[in-house]
Amino acid sequence: MSRLSAFVVSVCLCAISSAAEPRPNVLFIVVDDLKPVLGCYGDPTAITPAMDRISSGGTVFLNAHCPWPNSGPARASVMMSLRPEAHGVMDVATSMRAKDPKLQTLPQHFKNNGYATAGTGKIYDPRCVDDRETHDEPSWSVPFRKFAYAKTKFKNASRFALMADVRDDELPDGQIAASGIELLRTLSRSDAPFFLAVGFMKPHPPLIAPQKYWELYQRDQFSLSPHRGPIEYASGFSVHGTSMMRGYEGVPADGEFSEPLQREIIHGYYACASYVDAQIGLLVDELETLGLADNTTIVLCGDNGFHLGDHGMWGVNSPLEQASRVPLIIRPASGTAIASTTEPVESIDLFPTLCELSGIQCPETISGRSLVPLVNGTADQVRDGAITVFKNRGSIAYSYRTDQYRYTEWVNKYNKIAARELYDYKIDPHETRNRSADPEYAELRLRLARQMRADASDCQRLRAVSAVSDVALGMRTPDVNTLAAAAEALKRLKEGNARFVSGQSIHPHETRNWRSQLEEGQHPFAVVLGCSDSRVPPELLFDQGFGDLFVIRVAGNVVDTDVTASIEYAVHYLETPLVLILGHTGCGAVKATVDHFDNPSEQPREVVALIKRIEPALKNVPEDAQGAERMSGAVRTNVIHAVQKLSSIADVRQSIGMGQVRIVGAVYNMHTGTVDVIE
Repeated sequence: MSRLSAFVVSVCLCAISSAAEPRPNVLFIVVDDLKPVLGCYGDPTAITPAMDRISSGGTVFLNAHCPWPNSGPARASVMMSLRPEAHGVMDVATSMRAKDPKLQTLPQHFKNNGYATAGTGKIYDPRCVDDRETHDEPSWSVPFRKFAYAKTKFKNASRFALMADVRDDELPDGQIAASGIELLRTLSRSDAPFFLAVGFMKPHPPLIAPQKYWELYQRDQFSLSPHRGPIEYASGFSVHGTSMMRGYEGVPADGEFSEPLQREIIHGYYACASYVDAQIGLLVDELETLGLADNTTIVLCGDNGFHLGDHGMWGVNSPLEQASRVPLIIRPASGTAIASTTEPVESIDLFPTLCELSGIQCPETISGRSLVPLVNGTADQVRDGAITVFKNRGSIAYSYRTDQYRYTEWVNKYNKIAARELYDYKIDPHETRNRSADPEYAELRLRLARQMRADASDCQRLRAVSAVSDVALGMRTPDVNTLAAAAEALKRLKEGNARFVSGQSIHPHETRNWRSQLEEGQHPFAVVLGCSDSRVPPELLFDQGFGDLFVIRVAGNVVDTDVTASIEYAVHYLETPLVLILGHTGCGAVKATVDHFDNPSEQPREVVALIKRIEPALKNVPEDAQGAERMSGAVRTNVIHAVQKLSSIADVRQSIGMGQVRIVGAVYNMHTGTVDVIE
């Protein structure tokens, strides 16, 4: 007797002595990388009759979001009803039981409550389970039907999107559907309720589908993303370069995709969605044929969304709307459900929802909330917003989606906020502008920050920021303490320069004892971006000592990427409240630029690059200025240009808007020794 047959016999015997009232079955369908390209989500192009049929008797959640925009962490979170930091899976190399082997998964909890639990396809990310063969053995009472990529064609496709001249069952999802149907037939012979999880693999790249699904669409019917350019005042964290696609044939190694390639990829994505839809249709048809449909709750969800060219991105790995928003449909066995809701929900809410629909008590450790009140229409809201978490460049994004807004905080490893994002979908549905530093959104940003923390008990790094101070949260806008510190810092610089000019420098903070204290860390009160000219040492001009100033020196005091990174480090990590950009009379770099501007001549390549950074400032020098007046004007406008350029950078602009830093310009007169501040 097989293990499966033995199990069915045992659950039948148990069922005889169980309560007379049958509990509903659960058919849990998860689709890899599926964004809401469904007819029931209002997509006029999508051909998805099977998924639309499920929605006809259930609730469509129009504002549902994944816990992490990538398969491994997302699936672990959904199946444990915990956000990623709580279970520890924040990549595709960590086992979901590594942090706490006692954590219960959704199917495991149903198994422990008398259900026969079975699965096939991709339920968890196979890279995040201890044993790929059993696909997390504690979850299943019936041996898991592992799917082997090697048994199908096109395992290692060279093209990103490919039309395949094959039958449905020659590709993975056709075989997964057949496996799911076989499991349904076996489970139907038991009197015990079942929990069957079926995971389909498309439209995860590469986008391969049988030819007939490509032929459902005309390529020219697909519109390109309405906003394929950069986000205004972007944080620098959310947008990526689509590296996951760059190795495929026909995809450029860098830069933008051609419009024909974009349409080919979009065509392939929709073809894959229709292919999977057909396999889901076979599964639901079998459920009805077996007479199980009326006593089976069906859940359909995507594990994460997918960028199709918006912001120039393709794929996953972003906390923006297209990567976080997922289809989520619940068709309860009771048949009682409202058609749709726009209230924000999270896919981690499925665990408690299915427990309530099945009459099972929820574990106390989960973070999700039951959506049953939304399904049956007894409540208008179960949460204020949905949280999506993501990690990039060492910082963790906590992205909070409400009915109208998305507010994101990027928290670095030092538990400080590295960047913020705020999008208003009512006036900006395509996320073209980050409004986090706009003064008119200051009160809203504060409210959203507090709401998010109230619902983020298992977001450890975010909670750590919350415990630091209101200043760390940016909850005083502008931050009066920091602005006062900036004013005091500028006063100290002016006083030090006055001592220098009068010949009464005190040369502070140079003792051995002071230097010993600095071994524990630095706390400079000002950043000075000055010229690398040997005649302009900031510490001497301002009569300051060790640890007082964070000095950056570059020819012409120009702002480039390295300079910006150094300034951001000082502002975010050292909490330096003032940045002073210091030009000086007789600047050689400015003079070289003026000379080249008036009489172009051949220069070394890197000098030309420096000149090009200074040249824009010359446009603001009066045309009739000549000689020393022209040179003096160029030095001054170069400082102003540097202040404006630095202030326009998104992260710096955010810091200014939140009152975390003040930026001023100044010119040092080499003849008099005075530093004149440009307000």
